[in-house]
Amino acid sequence: MVQMSRLLPQVKNKTLRAIARYSTPRKLMNLARVIHERRNRVLTPRSLPYRANIDVTNACNLHCTFCPTGQKHYGRKVEIISVDRVKQFLDQIGDYLYLAHLFLWGEPLLHPRIGEIVSLIHKRRIFTEISTNLNI
Repeated sequence: MVQMSRLLPQVKNKTLRAIARYSTPRKLMNLARVIHERRNRVLTPRSLPYRANIDVTNACNLHCTFCPTGQKHYGRKVEIISVDRVKQFLDQIGDYLYLAHLFLWGEPLLHPRIGEIVSLIHKRRIFTEISTNLNI
């Protein structure tokens, strides 16, 4: 039997676990299209993303000297994403996603409804990941 990691060399282990656990025919077809389009360097891909970074907030409770978020150097006002916006996003491409990373520039645990967002995404059979500074 061929190992999945040999077929998908550019895919990380957590993605392989998500594929094994959350696959549907639609997700598998889209992933095959993603791999095909990457290998062939297609200029106008028809595939949809199989993973997404959803920055649930751009706020942070720390003021690290090396971080543009903590020092407020990015020029944006502090906001949180609405649960309705997450639902709208999932309605658009949720059927194709394997992974949702709920962090980028902010501290996700500052979002007052982060548990609801995680539950909403997980119900769509999408692997969720949060990175936190663990200071809350």
